[in-house]
Amino acid sequence: MEPRDLSDHSPYVPGRGVEEVARDRGLDPDDLIKLSSNENPHGPSPAAVEAIREHADRVNQYPKSSHTDLTARIAEKWGVDDGQVWVSPGADGSIDS
Repeated sequence: MEPRDLSDHSPYVPGRGVEEVARDRGLDPDDLIKLSSNENPHGPSPAAVEAIREHADRVNQYPKSSHTDLTARIAEKWGVDDGQVWVSPGADGSIDS
């Protein structure tokens, strides 16, 4: 792999915060929902919160790098072969792989 020149790339500019937009528009921040920056206005699902609580004592450990158990369960649910399931840390992780 050849190194790429990244000097022409623009730095990431995050979306403006709800408080900033509300102040600029004279609105109550509680009346706004931020849809930029990949934020979820509804918060995590109760199942996700429970999973975090259940495994909080292990956050000091890296997860296993192979996800064979997860890919097998996804494949079973959707009726496909394990080899047809790709697990990655988001779209960028898939593209980089």
